[in-house]
Amino acid sequence: MCDERSADARTVTVTRRLVVITGLGGVEVSVEDVVDELRPYGWHLLRRPRIGAARLDHLVLGRGGVFLVGVRRGGGTLRPEWADEARALATMVARLTRHRVTPLIALHGAGHGDRGRRFHGVEAVPVGELGRHLEAAGDVLEPSEVAALREALRIALAA
Repeated sequence: MCDERSADARTVTVTRRLVVITGLGGVEVSVEDVVDELRPYGWHLLRRPRIGAARLDHLVLGRGGVFLVGVRRGGGTLRPEWADEARALATMVARLTRHRVTPLIALHGAGHGDRGRRFHGVEAVPVGELGRHLEAAGDVLEPSEVAALREALRIALAA
C-alpha cells in the first residue's frame, strides 16, 4: 500500500512539473507552483510583501534578476492600469534594493499558445509560461547576491 501511494505521489509530481514547464493541461498553475519548480535552480519567492501601504503580489528573485509579478485574471485581455501599477511598484522596489526590478504581469486563463508579449512597457506572460520566461532572463545575479537580497527584502518588506 505504501509503495502504491509513493508511486502515485511521484506520478502527480511529474505530471505537475510537466504542466508547469509546458504550460499545458487543464490544471491552472499558480506563481507559487512555478517558483517551487525553479527553487532547485536558485529561484525564490516573496509572496504578498508590503511597501508602506502598497501590497505587492509577488517578488521573484533568482539568477535572472529581481521580478515584480502582478497576477491578473482575464485571459489575454490586458488593461493599461495593470501595466502602470506594475511599473510603479517595480520602481519602488528598485529604489529600495538599488537593483533593476523587472515588472511582469502573469495572466491566469491565457491561451495555451500564448507566449506573452510586451504591453505598455511591461512583459505580460501566461502563468504557465512564467518559469520559461524567468529562466530565459539569463544570469544577472550571483547566488550569494540572490541570498543576500532575499534576506534583506524579507526583512525590509515584512514578507
